Amino acid sequence: MASARISFAFIGGQGSGKTTALKFMLRQLIGRKKTKIILLDQKGDLTATWPASDVILFAPHDRRSRAWDIGADVAGEIAAQEFAATLIPAEGAETVWPQGARQIIEAVVIALQRQHGTNWGFAELLNALQSRPDRLRSIVAKVRPDVLAFLSVDEKGQFTRTAIGYITNLQAAAIPLLRPLALSWGTVPKSARVSLRSWLHGKGPAAQTLILQNNTDFPTISAAWMRQVIQRLVRISGSSSFPDDPNRRIWFILDEFPQLGHMPDLLRVPETHRSKGATLVLTAQSISQVYSIYGREDGDTLINLMQTKIILKPGQGSDLVSRLNEWLGTFRWRDPMENGVTETGLRVPIKEHESNLLEPVYLNTLGSKPDGVSGLLLGLGPDVFRIEWPYQDWPAQRPGVCLAPWAKT
Repeated sequence: MASARISFAFIGGQGSGKTTALKFMLRQLIGRKKTKIILLDQKGDLTATWPASDVILFAPHDRRSRAWDIGADVAGEIAAQEFAATLIPAEGAETVWPQGARQIIEAVVIALQRQHGTNWGFAELLNALQSRPDRLRSIVAKVRPDVLAFLSVDEKGQFTRTAIGYITNLQAAAIPLLRPLALSWGTVPKSARVSLRSWLHGKGPAAQTLILQNNTDFPTISAAWMRQVIQRLVRISGSSSFPDDPNRRIWFILDEFPQLGHMPDLLRVPETHRSKGATLVLTAQSISQVYSIYGREDGDTLINLMQTKIILKPGQGSDLVSRLNEWLGTFRWRDPMENGVTETGLRVPIKEHESNLLEPVYLNTLGSKPDGVSGLLLGLGPDVFRIEWPYQDWPAQRPGVCLAPWAKT
């Protein structure tokens, strides 16, 4: 399993045993050579029980967190453009305001690159974006004078109503994310920060695993920064500067991934990153949960790209039963009591019946039991397998969460 480059989806309702089944996969990955693990920890339990000590923890709310070296990973004007695009979504009918806000952020990032090289971070970015009008215009004018069109001022030197529209979009989308990252990571020296690019290239910390820890008290902020990290990792791992390697493995393991929100880059991993050694592992409670984030078309694409599916007990009102029968298909059968001859001796065609391969009631036998977890495995050839996972003992190795001072207030 660990040598494959296929992607996996664990689908089952709350309490169905997804984490128990997932841990069997994780156990096989820990300690393997040339293997990187990007692990999404929704509750802090995986941080607490992770069996290995060679871990990088990204969790701005946790005082043990390492700091992301954003200056090293967003290098060059194209990277600045991509970073701005992921920071401020531009969807729907009114795209002019977020598009302008993107241009402002892009220009500020380029200015930081020109002035500091890679020696800048979230604090410098936040400080520049919150500058008074004359200073912000001065920063932008040096690198992208065309962006001054989005930062027009009146005779008093204050932003015009049009400029305020762009600034408001910028503040609403970007500042709530940048402020906590600046508070947590802004004072960390350059030498102590972690570059995702260096880590993937094997030039950074020797840790095998990068844990991205959610904070349930700040779910929106957590989802925002984790999206940034994951999308940056996806782009780095798919870059032409990242050579193909038949022995390399990069595992994106995203537990309850719909909680992160929409990440269009995620589809790239199973589509185009296999030659780089990348594998995507997702867990979700239902198909409809995926649709609510990605829409029907992209949601179906993402689910279909998961070659191996592990199905556990569905939750109440789940659409998993109907989708499972779509994947498995039907079978045709004849009633053994029908022999094709009527009571009067006339021969008639034997009627064929068509039924779903799996009845909905069968799924109720899956999920958590006193001695373990039961599930179905699809995707390894034409057969469907029923798998039993016994419970594993993952004792606590460390506290799950150690709140940073700023997160306590």
